[in-house]
Amino acid sequence: MKKKNPYELYLSTELETFDDRLNLAKYMDLRFVNRSISVDFPVEFNGCVFERCTFSGDFKKSQFIDCLLEHCDLSNIDLEGSRFHRVKMTGSKGLGVRFSKSKGQYVTIEESILNYGEFADVDFQDMILKKCGFSQGSFFNSNLQRIQLHGIDLSSTDFSDTPLFGLDISDCKIDQIRVSPHCLKGLIVSGDQAIALASLLGIVVK
Repeated sequence: MKKKNPYELYLSTELETFDDRLNLAKYMDLRFVNRSISVDFPVEFNGCVFERCTFSGDFKKSQFIDCLLEHCDLSNIDLEGSRFHRVKMTGSKGLGVRFSKSKGQYVTIEESILNYGEFADVDFQDMILKKCGFSQGSFFNSNLQRIQLHGIDLSSTDFSDTPLFGLDISDCKIDQIRVSPHCLKGLIVSGDQAIALASLLGIVVK
């Protein structure tokens, strides 16, 4: 028997399009299209699809489970302390979005821009990031386990006090990245990146 892909979303084959006002604490098996998703309280979205939606407001301690976000805008929203499980985001942006203290597992983010994002104290495991921008963001004091990075812009991103063991950034842009020397053990880099990191640590390579 073929083992199920843990990143595969559980979505209903028939999703009802939601056109009402958002005033509930939980939404299941719904499709949101060209909508403004605005709340100021914790909310759970389970088995939902968002297409070309704009998020605004306070989503602290919210939950996104088996959700697909396509061409959405999450810029500057507050998702502190939220949970993400089996979520896929494609072609979206979240400039300045705040994920601090959030937890995520089996999350895929592709061709999206999350520059200036706040990811301090997050617990992210089993995630796939492809062709995305995370420049000038902060992953301060975070737990990153089994994270796959492919063509990610991490320039001027802060990983201070974040253990980087097993993280492969060899295919990423890391100009002016900030790291803590005691957290570098096990980090996977390219030859050119190794020289750049040595320079950041004050090592002179001849």
